[in-house]
This record gives sequence, structure tokens and C-alpha cells, in this order.
Amino acid sequence: MNVLIKVQGITTAPGDLDTIDRFIAMIEENHWYFGGGIADGKILGTVYAYRDLTITEVREKLTAWFRAQGYTFEASFGYILETEDLELRRAEFDDWKPMYENVWRHESAARYMQWDVTTSEEAARDRIERTIRYQQNGGLSFIVTKTDEPIGFAGVMETEPGVYEDTGGCLGPAFQRKGYGRQMLAALERLVFSRGAEKFIVGHRRENLPSKKVILARGFRYTHSEEKDYGILDFYEKRRSDMEVKLTYHGHACFTLEYQGAKAVIDPYAWGMVPGQPDLHLTANAVYCSHGHADHNFTQAVTLEESTPLPWTVTEFETPHDECGGAKRGMNTVRIFDCGGIRIAHLGDLGCFPDEALEDALDGIDCMLIPVGGYYTIGTQTAYQIIRSLKPKVAIPMHYRTDKTGFDEISHIDDFIKLYPFVKTCEGTFELEEDTGRQILIMK
Repeated sequence: MNVLIKVQGITTAPGDLDTIDRFIAMIEENHWYFGGGIADGKILGTVYAYRDLTITEVREKLTAWFRAQGYTFEASFGYILETEDLELRRAEFDDWKPMYENVWRHESAARYMQWDVTTSEEAARDRIERTIRYQQNGGLSFIVTKTDEPIGFAGVMETEPGVYEDTGGCLGPAFQRKGYGRQMLAALERLVFSRGAEKFIVGHRRENLPSKKVILARGFRYTHSEEKDYGILDFYEKRRSDMEVKLTYHGHACFTLEYQGAKAVIDPYAWGMVPGQPDLHLTANAVYCSHGHADHNFTQAVTLEESTPLPWTVTEFETPHDECGGAKRGMNTVRIFDCGGIRIAHLGDLGCFPDEALEDALDGIDCMLIPVGGYYTIGTQTAYQIIRSLKPKVAIPMHYRTDKTGFDEISHIDDFIKLYPFVKTCEGTFELEEDTGRQILIMK
């Protein structure tokens, strides 16, 4: 998901080739994108800048560049929020008709909102004009589009330094219950935290159970309720620190997953079981074992602390531990941990290529912890095929041998590494975020 800054502007800079070449070089140097051309002998177009900068910083960079060339620069600035299926952008006047037809005229859309149904096209035109004026005055409100068709709206505002609140979001009835609400909220989260927020507050009417489900699925935590004239509002918050999932590798197939202050240990191995690996003495709020073998289920190595409820959800899939349906080594449990929308899969001792149901669940997952050593599990070639087919954002190999650790009969990590032209390494703990780049990561 991307947060971009859209700059629509015009400059007195002449549209000669030398000036354009220097302008494009500046755009490329900043890793931006320019779409436009020359109009009336001047550079005219749109600049798209990714979220590593704020609007103010982008404005200052562009203005300074044109000033240094001796030219003036005028532009309008706004955010574009891209998700898997949606784009959240500034309102345009022509949006009035699809917003009226898809959203504003429907009583079911306004059911839990604090606005009245729009009853005429004239009122819809007036409403879109008010929205545009609000945006021009700095308001962070957005038209939600699906393949360029407006289907809803959303917005946020900074109520105090570092604290943002949602100003209400809505989808037209025909576009509800399709997962778009979760994408909208995720986009707003990325926006506010990219602007330096420390806390994001959202709320819903108590009877609006679909909104509650979306908010909880995104990892927000309930804080309080307020009674209003129109009903009871429940409020939730997410802090900047809640946006990260931390993974610590203890060797073999054992990891600690940490999210919102809670820890889970996955597949702890027995003391002295894995050659070269130190004895485990871990503390967590939960422990998960993929199967009953001693190098994966030594729960005695973990001291449990209470945490109710756990801040993640877990989906399980039973798979064979071997290539013959479990006849040789039994069955294995693959677990997918959903941490507020960030999904991590621990494949345990997967023994064969995933079936269709597991493939669907793993497709495009944020992080995949995958065995690569062979003999007891899939080997390097099958792991390579799974990663290539399912395209996890981050793939972390496990269950392999090194120069100092691991079973003699399983393959060395170098056999996996040589399949890739570039891999990253990480010492200690890896912090996984929604916008973490695609990579093969070797944890040490």
C-alpha cells in the first residue's frame, strides 16, 4: 500500500529541452515520478512523490529548485492513498454524480453516520463543492474510488500534536462487505503515521458491528465509550509502536513473535536436541508447536505469562510432514498469525508443496518462515518454488544447517542462498511493518 503526494502545478520555467532534462534529473534523483509535458512554452504536469516526505517538504523542495533556476512555481498539493483495490484521493467536482448515486442518496449508507441523506442532484453538487473547499483549506478528507469510480469517502484530522482522529468513513451499499473498509482504514493509518502521529483514534456507533469488526481486525484497542444524543460511541486507538511486529530467531525452527507487548514462541526445541544450538530459556504469553517431534515441541523451555486477550489471531492448516501424505513422519501444522493486518506464516516441518487451500491463504503473505533444509522437510528447490509462486513480501528460511549448527543430514544454508542473486541478513530482531520491502532475509 502506498501513500503518495500528488502535485499539480505550473511554472514559468521554459519548456526547452535543457530545462526539462534538468527537471527530470531532479525528479529521478528524488525517486519521484512526473507525468506531464509542455503547455504554452512552460513545464506543466503532475509530480508523484512517495511518503518518505511530507507535503510541506515536497513543496519546499520543488519551490527551491525552481527558484534556484530563476523561475516561479505554483501548484496544488494533495495525498493519494493506494491500497490493493482502492485509491483515496482529493475530490473533484465531477465526483458529485457517482457519489450521489453510489453513496449519498442511500439511507443504508447514512444509517450509522452523522449526516443526512442527499435527496437531489443539486444538493449533491453543493456537497461536493463543500468537500473541495474543505480540502483546499487543508482538510484531510478523501473520495474513495474503485477503478476510478467514486464509491465512498473517508477522512482524518489532527486534534492535537501527534494525535489524529478519524472524521468518518463510508462506503456505498453495493461496495460493503468486500474487505474495502479494512483497506480504507489501513490507508488512513499509513497516512497519519507517515505524518508523524504517535496515536490514531477511531470510533463507531455501538450498534455498528461491521465497523467494530474492521477496527479490531486492524489491531486497534478499545479505550472508552461516550454517550451522545444520537447513541453510544465506542473509541479505539492504535499507537505508532503497535504498527510493528518483531521477530527474533532462536535457531532451527524456533522464533519469538512480539506484537503490542505480547510474545509468542513458536516451535521451541529440546535442550541438547539440535547440534550446536544453545539451550532455550524463553518467556512468552503463548507457545505454539507445529508437531510433536522434540526439536519443535519442547514447551518446558518457555515460561508462560498471562495475556488476555492475545492481540493476534491464528489460522491453522494441517499438512503432511513428508511427501507421502504423512505416512512416513505424520502431520504438521502451518500457522498464520494475523497481527492487525500484518500476516506471518510459520510453515513448521512442511513436507510437500502446499495444497490449494493453503496456497490461497499464503499467496502474497507479509512474511513466510519456511524450512529449506530437506530430508525431514521440503528442500531448497521446493522452498524456492513456493517463494517464487506465492510471492511473500519477506521470506525467512529456517530448519537448515550452518558451519556450527544443525543436523548433518539437512542441507547447508548456502545451498539456499546461492539460488538468489541478493539476500539480506539480520542480526537479532527483525521489525516487520506493512510497508516493509520485498526481500529474502537470513536471520542470525
